[in-house]
Amino acid sequence: MLTRYILLAFLCALAVAPLTHARSPRVRAEGIYWMPGLAAEGRFTDNDIGEDIDFKDDLGLSDRDFPVGRASLRLGRNHRIRLGYTQIGYRGDENIKREIEFRGETYEAGRRVKTDFDMRYAQLGWSWQFINLLGDRLRLGTLVDLKGMDIKSSLVAPGDETFEKVEESGDITFAFPTVGLAADLAPMKRISVYAEAAGMTAGSYGWFADGEAGVRVAPLGLLSSLRITGGYRILMLDVERGDDRLEMRMGGPFAGMSLNF
Repeated sequence: MLTRYILLAFLCALAVAPLTHARSPRVRAEGIYWMPGLAAEGRFTDNDIGEDIDFKDDLGLSDRDFPVGRASLRLGRNHRIRLGYTQIGYRGDENIKREIEFRGETYEAGRRVKTDFDMRYAQLGWSWQFINLLGDRLRLGTLVDLKGMDIKSSLVAPGDETFEKVEESGDITFAFPTVGLAADLAPMKRISVYAEAAGMTAGSYGWFADGEAGVRVAPLGLLSSLRITGGYRILMLDVERGDDRLEMRMGGPFAGMSLNF
């Protein structure tokens, strides 16, 4: 289902492209290293058996850093097709302090529990910065994105002389169309500043939002197509599927580089 949504969004972007009176298209490939803090609570049930779990306090997950890959294709003066992917993974190994109900299984207080919490986050969309000010140094416009996430959680309590091994997993997959705003400012020839934010609510199904602000600098003496990137990125969601629920906040600085072709 997620693949169908992404394909539909891509075809819509291509349909709009001929209307932009494009000059020569331009590609930007970017890689960044994201260093977010995590706050996450979730409930994964089976036959209504499950409870809210704090992934850091109850399961011992700690903050980690992740690489992010992105690419964009400029069509005309003000239009871009955008693609991004983030692979997120957390691991925990904790003697839990309280009894936990997860997907119909009981994990007793004091037991050692190994946790895997993995997310695949993809985004595909179109930006249109149709407002140009300050001699084309400031551009403002809209974002229309399709954002999808596949989230898998598994808890394993190894067997010992007292307890049998307990192992269970759960997943939540969703795709949200989002709308938002984007701004780019070029105060100097080799420096550009940007900010963007997008989100959407889907009623009882939940809501999703993300955004970032950053700066791109072209170093002296290097290839003119190279940019050093730094800034701050956030991702927030609260989604439900039946009795399952996940509320998550991630936010932190990033650094990387991009190449324009």
